[in-house]
Amino acid sequence: AYRFDEAANRLYQFIWGTFCDWHLEFAKPLLQGEDDASRRETQATTGWALAQILHLLHPIMPFITEEIWRQLGGDASAQPRGMLMTAPWPDLPSDLYDPAAVAEMEWVVAAISALRAVRAEINVPPAARVPLLVKDADGVAAARLERHREAFLRLARLAGIEAIDTVPAGGVPVVVEGATLILRLGEVVDLAREKSRLAKEIGRLDGDLTRFATKLANPAFLAKAKAEIIEEQREREAEARRDRDRLNAAYERLDAI
Repeated sequence: AYRFDEAANRLYQFIWGTFCDWHLEFAKPLLQGEDDASRRETQATTGWALAQILHLLHPIMPFITEEIWRQLGGDASAQPRGMLMTAPWPDLPSDLYDPAAVAEMEWVVAAISALRAVRAEINVPPAARVPLLVKDADGVAAARLERHREAFLRLARLAGIEAIDTVPAGGVPVVVEGATLILRLGEVVDLAREKSRLAKEIGRLDGDLTRFATKLANPAFLAKAKAEIIEEQREREAEARRDRDRLNAAYERLDAI
């Protein structure tokens, strides 16, 4: 349909959000490790994925992708010129898609993202290593945690992972599919002071939301303001509501301790 904007946005989300943000982070320990077979396999997989990315991005960013392709050595199938623009468009077999692997890695990404979000919301120092406790994990979640233990330790900045039966004092729970993950933040954060800070910030955002609602309900403002100004106010209101809801969730976690 010639929707180049949609194509560019999908490519951006995949390249930045999936390949750069997650694949490369998962690959680093293997690329830096001493297991030659794992390192070669990871290098080959990463190089193959980058080649597919260059193909898909080429119609939108032809010059930089052509230069990166040249530096990667091109593709024998594109000879004699060896240019990306003459290389065949990717035609990938359907069996490259592994639903089980996709489900597992989406779970890992969601769990690590949830742990990172709690750390950010409760102002955990970035360098602090926090113990992770696991409660009521089913077989699938427990196996995934074990298989990806090193990724959890590194990307969520954990001191360790331990299964427990009861939640200890100072533990902040995060519910994921198949398990409850508990960050033991009481050892690194003053939870009472953090709860007070969150309450003040939530109060400020509630005040902002009241002002936005009053302005957007004012017929005089709606009649006189330009459409882009009204839309800006609505976007700011939506952003403030998202922030308030996010902080409310963090406050409720602390309040349940």
